[in-house]
Amino acid sequence: MAEFVQLHNHTEYSLLDGMLRVSEHHKPSRFLQDLAKQGIPAMAITDHGNLYGALDFYASAKEAGLKPIIGCEFYITEGNYKEKDKSRTGHLTLLARNHEGYLNLMKLNSMAWVDGFYYHPRIDKNILAEHSGGLLCLSGCLKGFLSQYVREEGGFEKACALAKEYESIFGKGNYYIELMDHGIREEIEAMPLLKDVAKRTGIDVVATNDCHYEKKEDWEAHDIHVCIATGKTLNDPRRMQMSHELYFKSPEEMCALFSHTPEACKNTLAIAEKCNLEFPKHGFILPNFDIPPQYLNSAEYFKDLCRKGLTQKMNGNVPENYWKQLEFEFNVIITMGFDCYFLIVQDFINWARAHDIPIGPGRGSGAGSLVAYSLDITRIDPIQNKLLFERFLNPDRISMPDLDIDMSDAGRERVIDYVRQKYGQDKVSQIITFGTMKAKLAVKDVARVMEIPVAEANRINETALKVFDAAGDGTNISYKLVEGKSTAPAGFTVDAAGNVSYSGTSTDDSLTAADIAAIAAYVTDADLVATVTSVNGADAVASNLPNGYYYISTTTGTVVTIDTTNPNATVNDKNEPPEVDKKITGASSYDENGKKALAQIGTEVEFTATVTVGVGQMNYVFKDTMSSGLTYVAD
Repeated sequence: MAEFVQLHNHTEYSLLDGMLRVSEHHKPSRFLQDLAKQGIPAMAITDHGNLYGALDFYASAKEAGLKPIIGCEFYITEGNYKEKDKSRTGHLTLLARNHEGYLNLMKLNSMAWVDGFYYHPRIDKNILAEHSGGLLCLSGCLKGFLSQYVREEGGFEKACALAKEYESIFGKGNYYIELMDHGIREEIEAMPLLKDVAKRTGIDVVATNDCHYEKKEDWEAHDIHVCIATGKTLNDPRRMQMSHELYFKSPEEMCALFSHTPEACKNTLAIAEKCNLEFPKHGFILPNFDIPPQYLNSAEYFKDLCRKGLTQKMNGNVPENYWKQLEFEFNVIITMGFDCYFLIVQDFINWARAHDIPIGPGRGSGAGSLVAYSLDITRIDPIQNKLLFERFLNPDRISMPDLDIDMSDAGRERVIDYVRQKYGQDKVSQIITFGTMKAKLAVKDVARVMEIPVAEANRINETALKVFDAAGDGTNISYKLVEGKSTAPAGFTVDAAGNVSYSGTSTDDSLTAADIAAIAAYVTDADLVATVTSVNGADAVASNLPNGYYYISTTTGTVVTIDTTNPNATVNDKNEPPEVDKKITGASSYDENGKKALAQIGTEVEFTATVTVGVGQMNYVFKDTMSSGLTYVAD
């Protein structure tokens, strides 16, 4: 097992700052999976001032085989968090030891955003003391008050007093003095002083790295990320510049970095052992809906409203199949415990309509519910329109109902205020939506940061971003911008997905020797060679081709053996005219007189090529399958 756990990490949910990926397509990210393979037992998430990624990280880490530690790097003010003044603000790292701690993280975070926001969502020591249960605290990075105080003249005693105060708030063993080393001068100055505070107070130290991205070489991408967030350019001398050491260091790197204080690394494991958050499975949480006193329970009131509503909708003449469907839906909804949900929704919709706020007639799977139609939540008859209730609610798939309500923007806030007044300000919240940077927007933002002219950025945006992986294992991935074309030259086709294929033979006039030479000259990776998969339609192995190097003759269209061992073998003895026997290769250069080897069985080539044909120059990313003809498929 690894001898270190990273406890201070900023994921992609530290918006436009952190770059650690939590999940990909609703599965654990490759990053998390790699950590689990390395035997790393746990990891913490401590995004700046938010818990956006908590559940995503918790589920992804669990699935990957990591212990998830949920935390947050809070902004804490020296003054009153509600006062919008210029009191000094510092950072503080809080981790949830258990479910009580997670609830307190959420409470503190909500208070910071709702009542304490002033440039940042802030808390103070008073509310921290009130909501410290189940939490473990680290003193913070260089911007933490402890690190700030020890570097001030006469601040050592103040730092010691603060450390003891925090220890009293969280309890002995639940407060640690955080040590960081990113090669920053101020950190180097603070390190021995923080150790002195630990000795004076008897409080343990812990080593952390302020992780913002996965690999060391990612610092450039992070640099651009920060410039985008702050509206600066890379050439701006006043822009924020960060250390190049904010990557997710391995346990070995961290232990080597803190070899002078080994207990600081061991304490990361102790902290991970203390943090054991489990979410209780308590089902759905819905507020109670007040019902008239003449009804025994909400289910009775719900059914009565539906029957009266359906009778009114059908002008008193309800067909038998409608009653039958209504009873079926009653059984499903009440059994699943969602009768109050429908009462709540119909109540605020009826209020909105009574106050002349336009509401849509119904949309999505909810329009298939006769109950929703009867309660006037929707105004589309599901039976007449042959809509299925089972698409909306299914007892075999327990999930909350999801009624899509289209509401006028002009009245939306009034409806939300009505719901707040009815159920309480602290019982109503809105669902967050995260915006992601798509390729075109990312290109524009990066171009601005790099001061690339707008016209050039627009030209780049007219291209498709292609990715190819030389090893096929997710490593050494290269990126090329490949010019997008709606048409292709003779012999080439483009399918609906944008894949480009050349379906002719090697002697096809549409692909000239000059074209082939242009492609060969553009190849940049000397390690890439092609795979011989078939010869004249037959499997390569069946054709008894040994492991070796081959090329396709442009006169016969067949595979010709060059040498079974030497990748630099030539074809001088093949009597092929130099202008026609050039072949697309994985070599970084191409010798016109003595052609380099072309393909080795058992490896595969993916490369970028420039083809000059009758319609002009076109760029493609090809995958060479080395059949008896030339076949290329865009990556």
